[in-house]
Amino acid sequence: MSKDMSSALARVRDSARVLNQLCDEAAESVRALEEFLANECSVGIEASVIVWSDSDSYHHESINLCYDRWASGFRVLVEWEDTQMPEAERKPWAECRREDKLLTLPKLLGLIEAIENEINSRVEEARKAIAEIKKLTSVTTKAGEQNATK
Repeated sequence: MSKDMSSALARVRDSARVLNQLCDEAAESVRALEEFLANECSVGIEASVIVWSDSDSYHHESINLCYDRWASGFRVLVEWEDTQMPEAERKPWAECRREDKLLTLPKLLGLIEAIENEINSRVEEARKAIAEIKKLTSVTTKAGEQNATK
C-alpha cells in the first residue's frame, strides 16, 4: 500500500471516529431533551420546524423536525412530506438513519424555540379565557346575589 493511500485511510479512520462520537453525543442529547420535556416539563404540545423544503408548481417535498405524540408519549420526530404520497412518513429521531440525524440536528434549537413559542401562545390563550370566565362568573354571581335579596 502506498504511503498516500495509508495516510488517506488513517485520516478516514480518524474522521469516522470523530463522527461516530459526535453522533453518539447527539443521540444522548436528544434522548435527554425528550426526557426533560416529558418528565420535568410535562410538555404535551406539538411543534415543528422545516429542515429542508423544495417545491415547484406540481410537487412539494419537505423534511421537518417535530415534537409530537408517538405511541404513548411525545418524542422528537423526523417527518418526510411529499405531495405525491398519501400521507407523511414519520419516525422518532433516534430511529432515523445517520444522514437524517445529521441533517436535522442543526435545527434542534429551532425546534426547542418552536416548542417554547407554542407553550407561550397557549399560556396567553389560557390567561385570556380565564379572565373572560372570571368576568362572566362575577356578573352571574352578582346577579344571583341581587335576585336573592329581592
